[in-house]
Amino acid sequence: MDLASLASLFRHPTIEDRAWHEAGHAVARLALGLHVEFVFVREDYIPEGGLTGHYEEDAVALYRADPVRYRRTMRLVKLAGDIVDTRRRVWAGHHIEALLRELGVTDPLHPSPEVNAEFDRWWRETEELVGSHWLAIGRLAEAILVSPDQSLRDLALEYLAELEEPR
Repeated sequence: MDLASLASLFRHPTIEDRAWHEAGHAVARLALGLHVEFVFVREDYIPEGGLTGHYEEDAVALYRADPVRYRRTMRLVKLAGDIVDTRRRVWAGHHIEALLRELGVTDPLHPSPEVNAEFDRWWRETEELVGSHWLAIGRLAEAILVSPDQSLRDLALEYLAELEEPR
């Protein structure tokens, strides 16, 4: 995915789009072996409209055990929501912007070829993760819309186990 072409592709997100976005984060965390405490969306909650809760302890334990794997896992989880958005033609982009900052990009419209290649590698890897769990993400998003204020961690686990084999 070319960085310069992203911004012009999308529309403003709806509550349904936010449910899909948060479902993407939740299913990615679960597929990568991390815990999810809750998943919900509310239009009045935060500007992004949703939240995927997680246990910090598992991320801290992963960081202590393997900092390289931790950084890879967190990048995949963060980008998963934005990959879902791009598949649905919605622009949120805040996780993409964070990754670009992490990669040292000061001008996102004119990144160096090296940064563009690195971004593309992360993008493709996350796209594969999201694609392999698309059905679970969709089912969880639908459940979030039915019960937007409920914790849906158990349902996310059920869908993931039922539809796909975790990585």
